[in-house]
Amino acid sequence: MLIFFVLGAHSTPKKIFTSPSFDAYLYLDSVKNEKYKIKAFITFDIKNSSLLSKSKFYSQLISYECGQNVPKIVEELLAGKPFGKGKKITNTQELKKARNLVSSAYPSLFKETCI
Repeated sequence: MLIFFVLGAHSTPKKIFTSPSFDAYLYLDSVKNEKYKIKAFITFDIKNSSLLSKSKFYSQLISYECGQNVPKIVEELLAGKPFGKGKKITNTQELKKARNLVSSAYPSLFKETCI
């Protein structure tokens, strides 16, 4: 997983979604189209959420096909500080809360990457 964070941190992020709870960024250099599947690296800067009080950073490496409503999460990281620094949260309940919180950003992601 460290490889994706190192690669992702050096590419240029594009803000694809904003809400009172979080901002979502797509790393354009990470978008790969393999036959019918797209892989992308996205990060979420958690600004204010009553669901995730200890977390400030959530990232996902996802895979999906255009037309899907929900991507498959290949890897994910929930941490206390940006770019995976600070305490890593591995609690499955917290990860599930983070997934639910950021799911509203997926339609914007699909608009950016699917024709």
